[in-house]
Amino acid sequence: MTNRVIEAWQEEMKELDRMRESVQLASSQSFASMVHGEHVSSMGANHNGHLTPDHWITSIHIQLSFMNIDLSMHYVSKAARAVASKKLGIPVELLPNQLVIDVMQEYLNMLMGRLKSSFPHPGNQATIPLTRPAMDADGLGVIPIDRHSAEWSLVWQDHSFLFQAFIAQTGPIESHSEEEEKSSQNVEYL
Repeated sequence: MTNRVIEAWQEEMKELDRMRESVQLASSQSFASMVHGEHVSSMGANHNGHLTPDHWITSIHIQLSFMNIDLSMHYVSKAARAVASKKLGIPVELLPNQLVIDVMQEYLNMLMGRLKSSFPHPGNQATIPLTRPAMDADGLGVIPIDRHSAEWSLVWQDHSFLFQAFIAQTGPIESHSEEEEKSSQNVEYL
């Protein structure tokens, strides 16, 4: 390998690391706002309790101008109900199942909104979040870990939420910055 190829590969790895850190930080900040600022810890992946029949996955895909992100959040019903109860101020026993699902999907919408606003571009897109039992997924919906993947857990009270992200760089981040500069120069004000 030439030095140029090695340097380009090292730069790509740095960009992927920065994006993984951005996604993890956005997940923590968004979660804290869902639980009204209560303490949320971020740590390495914790699979405990997630590989059970009561294992749910909420996932979303975001396409930035320079990167695609597939994000999945794994959790058990009790944890999702506790978050929905805290967010909505409704006792756990009175929450309908669909409302709990809606809250978990709204959380991923908030997280992806943070990412899209961090990297504004008119071509940014996100899918509608999907929630399904893990037993409906192929295997358990676990992404094989490689250099483009990341896993972490958020812990709130005694509840753990496992996150898996697959990040694929589709272009240099510099091209995103140049496009952003060009579009900001052509802004018409009302």
